[in-house]
Amino acid sequence: SNAVASTGPKATSRDGAFLSGELIVNVSAGEVTSLSALPASTMSSLMRMGLEPHTATPSGALLVRPEGTRPFPLSEAPALRGGLRYADTELRDRGITMLRRKQLLASGRFDGVQPNYIYRAMATPSDPYFQHQWHYPFIGLPQAWDTTIGSDNVVVAVIDTGVVTDHPDLASRLLRDARNRPAGYDFIEDPNRAGDGDGIDSDPYDVGDRDLVGTASSFHGTHVAGTIGAATNNGKGVAGVMWRGRIMPIRVLGRGSGSSLDIAEGIRYAAGLANVSRSVPPRKADIINLSLGIPNPDCVPYRAVDRTTRTAIEDAIGAGVVVVVAAGNDNCHWPDPMTTVGGVISVGATDQRGRAPYSNFGAELDVVAPGGNMQSDMDGDGWPDGVLSASADDSSGDTYPAYYPKQGTSMAAPHVAGVFGLMLSVNPRLEPADIMRLLDGTHPDPAAAPITRDWGVPGRDDEFGNGLIDASRAVRVARAIRGGDADDTPDGPVLAVSPTRLHFDATAEVLRMELSNVGTGTLSTRSVAPDRPWMSVSFDEWPTVVVNVDRTGLSEGTFAGTIQIDSDGGSVGVPVTMRVERTVRQADVGRLYVLALEPETYEVRAHTVTSARDGYAFALPELPAGQYVIAAGTDRDNDGYICDAGEACGVWPLRDSPGIVELDGDRRVDFGVSIDLFASIVSQSVRASRIAPAGFRRVAVP
Repeated sequence: SNAVASTGPKATSRDGAFLSGELIVNVSAGEVTSLSALPASTMSSLMRMGLEPHTATPSGALLVRPEGTRPFPLSEAPALRGGLRYADTELRDRGITMLRRKQLLASGRFDGVQPNYIYRAMATPSDPYFQHQWHYPFIGLPQAWDTTIGSDNVVVAVIDTGVVTDHPDLASRLLRDARNRPAGYDFIEDPNRAGDGDGIDSDPYDVGDRDLVGTASSFHGTHVAGTIGAATNNGKGVAGVMWRGRIMPIRVLGRGSGSSLDIAEGIRYAAGLANVSRSVPPRKADIINLSLGIPNPDCVPYRAVDRTTRTAIEDAIGAGVVVVVAAGNDNCHWPDPMTTVGGVISVGATDQRGRAPYSNFGAELDVVAPGGNMQSDMDGDGWPDGVLSASADDSSGDTYPAYYPKQGTSMAAPHVAGVFGLMLSVNPRLEPADIMRLLDGTHPDPAAAPITRDWGVPGRDDEFGNGLIDASRAVRVARAIRGGDADDTPDGPVLAVSPTRLHFDATAEVLRMELSNVGTGTLSTRSVAPDRPWMSVSFDEWPTVVVNVDRTGLSEGTFAGTIQIDSDGGSVGVPVTMRVERTVRQADVGRLYVLALEPETYEVRAHTVTSARDGYAFALPELPAGQYVIAAGTDRDNDGYICDAGEACGVWPLRDSPGIVELDGDRRVDFGVSIDLFASIVSQSVRASRIAPAGFRRVAVP
């Protein structure tokens, strides 16, 4: 059966708050059947702390409260660190509640003691792969969804490879014209690059680019569109940042590339401006996402963007459209040239630890968002930490809906575009300048506040720009400033933690968590307490929590625990897993074929073989001067092709963004290729037998 159990649009979840003065003491089940049966020793322990039992349950949970009418005597008002005292009696009573919890635990008489937490409704989608979309809780989206899931009055244009318009997670999300056709456009003028047999036309369907990438097509635009607004809470596939809203698909990238003119005309169309198609969409876009750019493998200082593209972007911003641009994937201090256009919002990428190893950075960077890292599994869910979104698979010749994890600033930008869409849904009066000023902290509205979490050195820096986008903060601030509807926005601090879980693989010893306040006011942290002796925590510099593990004396296996973080904005438990291996084994994916490919045709010009026994070191035979794409992968099914679905695969520098290695014939070039599993999550309606191999040929073409 392919049935998926749904929790509905709201699933009950603890928000971290608890009832002052109340604690739940856990004793052995059956020991307490009623208050009258409570052992005298237990009653004595409670009374010494000014507590009395209130309710006993058959499961062994005992609710205790302070004696008398006041929660705690005034004499018990301990000072906070730094000599500060509680601002009001409620905060004082919450603090003493946690002090009593520690005292009861220290007595050793009870199996456990916890606050009496308050639960509230939290928007949790029913999409089955949402559990692997770590990148959404990472930026506070579940908390933002409690305020808004978007609005169908907001339109986001995806200017990219087009979209698989019949994808089950996207078909219902597209902007449509009066005849119910996808309201987008194909601006690829060159029929050879377009791959659909003609020039520009009104059909934005992505026909694929597999003839040049050598394996299944990228379906890059479908992936980007899925992050912005995949159909959510529908029991299928993945979730999107915006549950409501419309996506305008615009095709400008064909087989391998796109031209300045095609991209510029796509931008003009999206903004409702005059363009070569002599048509405009039913309504212009509010936001344009540009997850495209010019590779810079040599890391040379950026040049100004070409005049045609710059003018189109400037005109779109002048028409009131927010333009979001990916910073690029060259690990350079020079983001993509489009980031130099005044008014665009440049987005860099993070993984779960910090700046993603491929992400560009520099003075033009405005904000960062999750772009993923396919070489890690920090949360231990068994999936690579890429950004999981809608995609498609055409490796059999036909196109079928699918879901893939990918990495890149192309994946980071749509997170930001989607969050801006949520902001516009609660405050339609926001202009591009408003959002830029909210990012850099110069917005004049008295209710303005940061919409990012500060990463790196305090304040703006070239590595993280103004910080990591925070969806919950962004929505709250958008509602609070002029034009927003903030009447029912709750006041007070709310604790958030990212990442929401930690996984120590066999070699990791130190990981970090970031605490943040996604509510209002000031957040004070009371305690950060691990519940296992092999874990220890410390504050590097608030809000960074450093978590260390010690495997001394532990047997091989996987260990689990929790770090409990208590604050005046609630409490959060962070699950932690740790792998212990006495002999750290070298990764062994089997025989690896390394290929030097001709960039246009992907024909093999040279190849070699390496394995774990060789430490996966390799040296390609001498090659004539020229340009090459370097790929490596396994051929587990021995069909003569590497990089089929389920096989290990890598392309320098990124599989999704192949680069060019240029040889002049006079020198040796040293480089490495990162290998990861080429994972394809095919739609449940697709039979695996329909997926035929179509990777890189692993031997030279005769």
